[in-house]
Amino acid sequence: MELASHVFQLVFLGNTGFRWPVAYFASREITAPDIYTIFWSAVSNLQEWGFFVDYSSMDGAVSNRSFINIHFEETMTARKSEFMVTNRVNMDTKLALIMDFSHCVKKIRNGLLKSSSHDASVKTLLITGKNVLWRHWRDAYNWSENAHTFTVNHKLTPSHLDPDPAEKMRNHLAEEVLDADMLHLMMTYRDSLSGNCDFLDSTIRLLENTSTMIKVCHFK
Repeated sequence: MELASHVFQLVFLGNTGFRWPVAYFASREITAPDIYTIFWSAVSNLQEWGFFVDYSSMDGAVSNRSFINIHFEETMTARKSEFMVTNRVNMDTKLALIMDFSHCVKKIRNGLLKSSSHDASVKTLLITGKNVLWRHWRDAYNWSENAHTFTVNHKLTPSHLDPDPAEKMRNHLAEEVLDADMLHLMMTYRDSLSGNCDFLDSTIRLLENTSTMIKVCHFK
């Protein structure tokens, strides 16, 4: 028998804020089929006690992503159905299987890290036909650091702009390049430029949306 290295936990969060851990299991590495059996058993037991599950939110671990994929024939099927699946306990209802907020924010940031107009081997993010490039974040950061005694966005550090593999997993580093403070810095940087600066319009539009998402998801 080997010593467990992980804990798989199920937590119920009600619409009113009622929250408590339903169950937890010590393991070395849980698999997607294991999660499938445990999850639907928990949904069934909760329903017997009068608690109904509308969605499941989980982090981006490989086993969790595989668990979601079990419910769909292929990735495009999952997207077309908006990750809604038939409730195995009550076949007349649907249940959403989603990644948690922090995972989604990191996915957005990781995509931006790769967005470049100089490297043909990577994709360039476009919004309304204009590039959204990671270089825009670098330029705004360097302008803030070099042009002011006090930086416009004091939270930003080199780790935000060039995160190593471990730093890419840190939620706050991803959120802080997409939040309201980053939007303020990008808009201030744009206003400081002379001439045509509409190349930043799509980047600012993205930040307007991500900053709103972060504000809403952190609202208590």
